[in-house]
Amino acid sequence: MSDFNQLVVESAAKQFTLEGDIISVQPFGSGHINDTYRVVTTVDSGISHLLQRINHHVFPNVDGLMHNIEIVTKHLSKKVKVAEGKRISDHVLTIVPTKGG
Repeated sequence: MSDFNQLVVESAAKQFTLEGDIISVQPFGSGHINDTYRVVTTVDSGISHLLQRINHHVFPNVDGLMHNIEIVTKHLSKKVKVAEGKRISDHVLTIVPTKGG
């Protein structure tokens, strides 16, 4: 969708309630609709975050899109059986809110 700008993406990532400090932001995948970035923080828990910039031409109602994703994610979280020692986040998307909610 666009060229990668480290500072812009890192600034966007800082708007979310991520644990630790951001240590890297890199393009992830090769999607044709949205831009996706892998965000790694100083919290060494084996978790990285995916940040997506939504294409507003394809998805003009971003609030509605996020609402639908939240509903599906909650439904899947209730249905997935997690093996011992695994986290639900290993199997189902976890939505991370922005600092503003």
